[in-house]
Amino acid sequence: MCWQLDAPAPADNSTGEPCAGIRHAPQHASVFHSTDFKTEIERCKFEIAAVEDALLAGHPDVPGLCLALTDWSAELCILRAQQAHHDSHRRNS
Repeated sequence: MCWQLDAPAPADNSTGEPCAGIRHAPQHASVFHSTDFKTEIERCKFEIAAVEDALLAGHPDVPGLCLALTDWSAELCILRAQQAHHDSHRRNS
């Protein structure tokens, strides 16, 4: 799965409709073999900020937003670890 594909948004608890603008981090993004970590890390930071903004604005789907925040935060940790590993191998080569 390519990292640009987003999982379906969770349903809004008040209407049952998908939450507009909420995206979850893709599953298995670590298998995407890219060395453009800066772009992918910036994407995670952008998505985290959007989720935080929605929470602070009082969006009714708090559980869905918390899940999205967890997903994007985990993805950010994965990407940073991959970047460190990649940079370490480049220095040692």
